[in-house]
Amino acid sequence: MPSAAHGATVANVIALINREFIIILGIAALIGSFGGYYLLNALLGVFNMQHTSVGLFTVATCGLVIFCIGTATTGFTILRAAKTNPVETLKSE
Repeated sequence: MPSAAHGATVANVIALINREFIIILGIAALIGSFGGYYLLNALLGVFNMQHTSVGLFTVATCGLVIFCIGTATTGFTILRAAKTNPVETLKSE
């Protein structure tokens, strides 16, 4: 009977940490979207550009791009940390 591996797999570690980060990133995106929409409309009003409006598509696209960059960045960092052998890390400390 083969012995089962103990501990979490790399995929489990990535999913666990990414899940928490995605929640935080989502909350930050909501707060930033409302603030950015308000401030950009105020800035356009200062320069008398009333005919130019900021649409929901623009705000959603910016949020999606930031979300993808943030998720990819943390995903690669988590992957690198999950693949590191803990014994090698302890030897160097």
